[in-house]
Amino acid sequence: MSGFRYNGVHSSTYGMNVLAVRRGILPPITAQLLEVPGRPGGYYQGRQLGTRTIAVDVQLVARDYADLRSKVRSIAAWLQPGTEPRDLVFDDEPGLTWRAVLSGSTDLDEIVAVGKGTLQFLCPDPVALGDEHVLSLGAGGEAVLYTIWSVRRDTLCRNREWW
Repeated sequence: MSGFRYNGVHSSTYGMNVLAVRRGILPPITAQLLEVPGRPGGYYQGRQLGTRTIAVDVQLVARDYADLRSKVRSIAAWLQPGTEPRDLVFDDEPGLTWRAVLSGSTDLDEIVAVGKGTLQFLCPDPVALGDEHVLSLGAGGEAVLYTIWSVRRDTLCRNREWW
């Protein structure tokens, strides 16, 4: 695993090694059911996607304990949550951008000049954003184009990629 870019800054800038990333196959899914009195069970009305949490196991290696503490303070300033989610891009999926904020505990196990811990990124929108694609049409001139959608009731439809 190489690393990640958060808020435009790569993790390697701070000497951070990414040991593992746990993204999950899908975000939590809750079935939406309509229960009718007097009828066993219910009618399936679709599903609701919950927020996604991405766990990143990291390791910091420093020259000495003072250097480690200095790196930790710099990383804390970099990862400090703002007023809205920020872009999170992993090196192994450069075409996908998660909108995320750091959440939960950020404890770091420190042994001499090495620190290990887990960063929890909360993604309020559980679907990653894909690359924008610009198409060049061979004809000259200008025209206004509108996207036409065909949506079935049981299909999640967004103008972005699923993963």
